[in-house]
Amino acid sequence: SHTDWSSKHFRFNDAGKVTVVYDWDSIEYLGELSSLAKAAATFPYNWYTGQTSHTPTPAESWGFIADYERARGVPLTEEQLCYCSAHCAYVIARICKARYSLNPDEADKAEESEWLRITHGGLYFE
Repeated sequence: SHTDWSSKHFRFNDAGKVTVVYDWDSIEYLGELSSLAKAAATFPYNWYTGQTSHTPTPAESWGFIADYERARGVPLTEEQLCYCSAHCAYVIARICKARYSLNPDEADKAEESEWLRITHGGLYFE
């Protein structure tokens, strides 16, 4: 799986279809659900846009997974959705850890930290 699905790595044609994905050093051997959850927790990540937040909200991650389900043509089971939610929380926690190591004074104020504080029993979305 390609594990860095941030928007900076995509190029689109005039019809909006993905034509190229860059950054192939981000290849990992992952199962479908781990790959999906990692993408859902990081898809808007882009240091080069000046955006203040680099991670999606829980609702945006849920929307990403819902879009994936529609494209997949087969809905995920409740157990699979639970796995994705927990894995998203794990990925966001890793991002918080990285932010903390860079700037401990600001890390706890980051949106990601707040989103983790409101998780539902360790799940990123319900």
